[in-house]
Amino acid sequence: MSNIYLLYRNILEHSDITVTNEDSDYPHWRLHDRDIGRLFKGTGTANHTVHIDQGATTQYEADTLIIPSGHNLTGGAQLDWEYSANDADWSDMVTAWAGAAGQIAKEAGSAQDKRYWRLVLTSLAALPEIPELWIGEQVELADVIAWGYSEGLRGNVERIEALSGRPHFLELGEEREYRNYLCKLQSSAVRDDLEAFFSHSRGKPFWLKDLDGEWRYMSLADPNIGPFARPALNRYDLQLEMIEVLA
Repeated sequence: MSNIYLLYRNILEHSDITVTNEDSDYPHWRLHDRDIGRLFKGTGTANHTVHIDQGATTQYEADTLIIPSGHNLTGGAQLDWEYSANDADWSDMVTAWAGAAGQIAKEAGSAQDKRYWRLVLTSLAALPEIPELWIGEQVELADVIAWGYSEGLRGNVERIEALSGRPHFLELGEEREYRNYLCKLQSSAVRDDLEAFFSHSRGKPFWLKDLDGEWRYMSLADPNIGPFARPALNRYDLQLEMIEVLA
């Protein structure tokens, strides 16, 4: 058995977000609407900051930042992910890095539960465009995936057969990544983690770090998944089936 990771809570969704500037047709709430096909756009190429205030009451932990492909933070752009307890003294969550095409995924060695966070963009070559900014704490499902799982691409084609028996095929969209894991849990704590995940994500996309170590934007194939099977004392079995969410 091996490990997968789930990132399903984005701290931006319950925070006050401010940005240096924004195009009113591409507002900053698109950074956390869970639709990776819609862009946030700034209006200037000077330094740009996305500032996040979780508020005084609830501060969720975070150890992972993901920006899906579709952004334009390339051409020499520099990115710095920082946190602060007082909105004045800032520390790097990870070492600042140069932007590049494709998905951006940064994982820190340990989580922080600070009130304030920011993503600082410098040396921009173009007006910044970002489909989603995801900051949260990844949940490890350790040693729960048994052999016999399914993974790979699933087609998106409907087969329609006429009364004569002649088939017709309707291509509904692109192929999507598919994962179907047989989970065998021997820990009530991991079961509780999964139940919290189900409660939060039955109707929302989320990020999965699969057995190949790749972060993929997924949704539950069956939003009404559950309950757990109980084949023995302190044993919980569940089939975890997920399908990729496209832009």
